Amino acid sequence: RDTKQLLFDDGSTQEKIDWSQFQEDLLCKLPQLHQQLSKYENTIQQQQQQQKKSSTNDMEEPTTKIPKKLILETRNALRFGLFCLSFATEVGTRGDRPNNESNHSFRHVVQSKAVVKYHVHLVLANILSLSGGGDKKCRIMSAKLLSNLIAGNCECGTHMIQSVGLSPSDDVVTSRIMETMDLTKPNSPAKEEKDDTFVVCQVTWTDMLLGCVRDGNREALEATVAALYNCLLSLRMVAPSEKDQLHSISEEEKEEEVSANCNGTNINHARSFALDISTDRILMSTLLRQMLSVNSIQMHMKTEQNNRSKTSDDESPADGATEWIVLLIEKLCRFGTLSHMYKSVGSNNRNTSDSCGTTPEQVVLLHCVGSFLEDATHPRNTSAGKDDHPLGDHVGKNAVVSSHVFLAQQADRLRTSLSTADNETCPSHNTGRINDQEESPERICGTSAYASILEILASSLGFGDQEAVTESRLALGRKDTSLLVDVAHDLGTIVDVLSAQNHGLKARELQITEDEQRRITVLVRLCGNLCYQCRTNQDLMRTTLVPLAHDDDEQQQQRERNTSVLHNHASRTERTALHVLLSCTSFSYGCFTLREWAIVALRNVLENNEENQKLVEQLEAQQPVNTPELQKMGVKVDITKKGEVRVLPANSTKNS
Repeated sequence: RDTKQLLFDDGSTQEKIDWSQFQEDLLCKLPQLHQQLSKYENTIQQQQQQQKKSSTNDMEEPTTKIPKKLILETRNALRFGLFCLSFATEVGTRGDRPNNESNHSFRHVVQSKAVVKYHVHLVLANILSLSGGGDKKCRIMSAKLLSNLIAGNCECGTHMIQSVGLSPSDDVVTSRIMETMDLTKPNSPAKEEKDDTFVVCQVTWTDMLLGCVRDGNREALEATVAALYNCLLSLRMVAPSEKDQLHSISEEEKEEEVSANCNGTNINHARSFALDISTDRILMSTLLRQMLSVNSIQMHMKTEQNNRSKTSDDESPADGATEWIVLLIEKLCRFGTLSHMYKSVGSNNRNTSDSCGTTPEQVVLLHCVGSFLEDATHPRNTSAGKDDHPLGDHVGKNAVVSSHVFLAQQADRLRTSLSTADNETCPSHNTGRINDQEESPERICGTSAYASILEILASSLGFGDQEAVTESRLALGRKDTSLLVDVAHDLGTIVDVLSAQNHGLKARELQITEDEQRRITVLVRLCGNLCYQCRTNQDLMRTTLVPLAHDDDEQQQQRERNTSVLHNHASRTERTALHVLLSCTSFSYGCFTLREWAIVALRNVLENNEENQKLVEQLEAQQPVNTPELQKMGVKVDITKKGEVRVLPANSTKNS
């Protein structure tokens, strides 16, 4: 307490601290910290073993609890550990306090001693992996201490991934299942041979996460995910041993050496670990399934059942654990592992009757990616660098392009599956709706994933003039992907359906549901971002033919009349994607954001493209269409030779 007062007082104390001696005093206490944590861990394990024996022998569960004194001592030990790692670079330099460089080394020395020499991280990992039992505060502080032990320390991060696995192996999982079967069948013959087939379990990140989940401790889960995040980031840091070698060279050479290290070997080491995380099915599934707490989901379902309207005072279902999971997934995406994450949590059953084959975990992953991409492209985000892109900027532009191509391929696969199920050439206009009780859960996941991928691409391709995004636009416009063509056909389908639904209504009476607004806006936005300063995609918008949707005879005749007015000698089969994009502006009264994005998209399609501009200039009214509604009103429409539109009395014989 006296030392803490000297460190954080207002500067009035004149007493100075011998930092070398202070560091030695702290390091001498680390063995006691390890001993106290081990004692706490062993007590919990003994308690759980007693509970297993009592349940096996059909006895009442023991009522013994962990001694309160042990809990208090463990809390104090954890507080001491957190205090040892609390010397951040922003601490001042009053008196003989350490400056930023020596303070950084001070923290690193404590971290390295605790992890490499005394293996404190293993005891903390074992405490976190224990399911049930123990003190909640001890679990929370254990997770926070583990997170701080490896934060910003390459040596500790490397030691952590070598001693702690990502998820249990198949043999361990099988062993645990058999152990559970033995508990339910105490007279099973296999129980006598259990010692011969017992598999030694290595503590894993998945066990730590599930331990927090079973304990219902979201705050501990938050700190555990933060520890995994810090472990990944620490691998990009320069190791202390390498820093010591830089003291003898000049400052310029030092900066070049550190930069080369961070961009070379260490970044490959970090990407290798990111790839291991992304391809671990058990770990990724566990993270995505804990995106939201069970209580928040139940409250949300209860609110929907009671038809309560949301207010500004409603609490968000997201919490600290949600934010850290999103941060971890974003960091993994920056290492270019989005495709690996998506595949790892996919369905293993390739013989399923539903061709969509999309899992709920994949849907959650896509929603997560879409959320941080939307934040990254928001105008308020000014921290992003010129070449920063969430889909692979840590490993180069090729990773960014590959991520976009992968998403486009998945969109094509899902679109084909959904269209086949609808017996149509493209998904039905209401594929974004998930309230239809007749739809299977697999189809609901497929439609949601398809909509999310389109939103991700629309946001991701909006990163302006980045070289990686420019190459991604070119890659998506080539023949190896049909993204732009498919988007144009889907947009044409929605336009035709909305035109039929709103036939005969005034512009201000347009009826467009929220789901239809969302989907048509995303498609228009995607078209615009694909065509931004990309001549190939601009030309593709002009040359892609979009047939009209199938309607009844009356709607078809009305659409043919409208087509003759809007297009210059155009037949039903000559409507292009550019025509469809122009048609979207007619729904601006029903969706304000659609008007804004349609204007931006048209600018991107027409910019520096004379052929597209010429096509739009040729779009002028050819002849008037006098509908029965106009005749009942006693008026008719006429077009002058100069192209001016006039409204005249129905019995007028005035020449144009």
